[in-house]
Amino acid sequence: MPGQTRDWNEELQVTRELPQTRLTERLLRDRAIFKSNSDFVAAATRAAVSVVNGDIMAINPGETRKQQMFIWNNMFFSLGFDVKDHYKHFGGEYAAYAATSSDLCGVRAYSMLDQPGLYTLGTAIIDYRGFRVTAQTIIPGILEKEQEQLVVYGSIDFGKTVLTDKRYEELLSKTAKQLKIKPHKVVNQSGDAIQLYSSVDCKGIVGNDNRTYILDLLRTFPPDLNYLDNGSDIRPQLSPELVKLGYPYQHRHMLATLRQELIEAFFE
Repeated sequence: MPGQTRDWNEELQVTRELPQTRLTERLLRDRAIFKSNSDFVAAATRAAVSVVNGDIMAINPGETRKQQMFIWNNMFFSLGFDVKDHYKHFGGEYAAYAATSSDLCGVRAYSMLDQPGLYTLGTAIIDYRGFRVTAQTIIPGILEKEQEQLVVYGSIDFGKTVLTDKRYEELLSKTAKQLKIKPHKVVNQSGDAIQLYSSVDCKGIVGNDNRTYILDLLRTFPPDLNYLDNGSDIRPQLSPELVKLGYPYQHRHMLATLRQELIEAFFE
């Protein structure tokens, strides 16, 4: 409605929950999903331009420009920089820039599976005037608590503490088969082995709307070993034949991943 702020997260999730048992229902559902996503991307693009131009106040104005985050029109905006040295050993700013694209690929992959009960955030990436802006919908309740209190699956500290949840185990065990992700165990700093059905960086959060969301999907697909040599101490173990051919290639970051189409073709 004109003059009314749209709840983008609720709108995107409700369209995916529409019935699809009959052909007419599937057509209406697909149209609603396309319309909501198109409107979200258009609104996110307009807001991202305002973010870069400095027309929107940051929620943390005391931080440096690279660390600032923004909320506008029920969307969360962040800039594609390595603000806390998360990617220091993976290529720094180059890795942080690439991580947003990898995360978007992960969001697309899980969204295409259309697994009932599993929800992803509406996500858009906007490149404008040398800035990469990531726009995301907001999980209900995520702004009321610290992330440590909300995450029930995965890890928020790079594997030191790893959590799991029965709801996510049931849902992700189904998506793991379709995405060719082998269930694996991760040992936390306490020595406990936790079985996961996704990358350890993937996080599961149950919102106030009781929906099970997954986010931080940048490591959904396996790394490309041909592009893991960026001059760091982390080097893949390749066969002598590949080493003679010049692999691994020198690359600016270590977040190069295999495309989903290649993985599907390999398993076929």
